[in-house]
Amino acid sequence: MLHVSIHAGKLKDICAGNRLDWLDIGYSRLRGYANYRVALFRVDQGPQPIRLLRKYPRWSGPVWDLVVRAIALSLSPFGEGPEKLPALQEVGKEVETGKRKPRFAYADALCAVVTHKGEYGTADRNVATMQTTYLGGEGMYRATLMEDRRSDFAVDLFEYRPKFLMPCDLVARAALMAMTGLRDTLPPRPSFDLPGAHEIGGVTHVTIDLIPEPARTGFLRFMRQMKLKATPSPKGGEGVATEKLYLKFLEKVP
Repeated sequence: MLHVSIHAGKLKDICAGNRLDWLDIGYSRLRGYANYRVALFRVDQGPQPIRLLRKYPRWSGPVWDLVVRAIALSLSPFGEGPEKLPALQEVGKEVETGKRKPRFAYADALCAVVTHKGEYGTADRNVATMQTTYLGGEGMYRATLMEDRRSDFAVDLFEYRPKFLMPCDLVARAALMAMTGLRDTLPPRPSFDLPGAHEIGGVTHVTIDLIPEPARTGFLRFMRQMKLKATPSPKGGEGVATEKLYLKFLEKVP
């Protein structure tokens, strides 16, 4: 299970006293295409209805992609339909009468930590973090995102001027900006592919070096735990492994 904890302030100052929203993303069905049960707690409203995120391709993209889709589904009034964030009610840059600066909600600093909750005695571990910082002016923010097994994401400036601040919404939009450069639109779902698939002796194999992160590192760790070795490839690198073994990894490893 993934647990997303959102806090006021900076990552170094995280504690129970500054926690705001939080989100649990757990398996309803563990397969290559998994179903997830999503439970969001909002600091302003309390627990939200549990939603079902259906047929998401595991190990296929950034952890933040899954987190954004889970937040979008949780904020949907119906919990179904296209994966999209609700329309953002923003304050205009100027008040028509008097040209006074409008008032809008903001957070000087807001951070989030994504933790993989261990099962069967395995330890919890942090797999992703986010830090957003308010830069002042007309509602400008900076965000930095870290993720295990992937390069860091960063966005220098994005505008966010809500009438009412929802911490989980700010996290989702900062993640979208860092991943795609778009604040309001979710990208297409990651694809589920067999990287570099080819036959060796009538058995389909995948090329390990062509497996995108985070799946490549996860698969190599799985092979080490199983004490299995890849088949050497003429092209070198990490070699190849059978399609059957790769699909077993996708379907079994949380």
